[in-house]
Amino acid sequence: MLKTVYLSSFLLTLTLTTFCQDTYRDSISKVAQVEAKASSTSHYFKPTEVNHKNRSLLADSVYVEAFRKAAFNKPKHHRTPWHYVLIGGSTLAIGYLGLATYIIASMH
Repeated sequence: MLKTVYLSSFLLTLTLTTFCQDTYRDSISKVAQVEAKASSTSHYFKPTEVNHKNRSLLADSVYVEAFRKAAFNKPKHHRTPWHYVLIGGSTLAIGYLGLATYIIASMH
């Protein structure tokens, strides 16, 4: 009985190992994302001394990499209202065209 408890607890501890990012990397990445979103221009996705509070982070490779990724994704996910009007209008037009084709085909 005791051997079973030891074996099961040993196997349980082996399976409960977690893999996660270290706190430093995660917090630096969050700071870079916030500053990249607040920055009006990203100057080719490179952080500069002008638009950042903590200048010591500019030498940190984790910060610079996270800033570049966030600055790249900022305009990539931006959609204007006209984009949604165009997509919605074209979907509606295709739907009406399909309905009209069905009605004409069922008349004969």
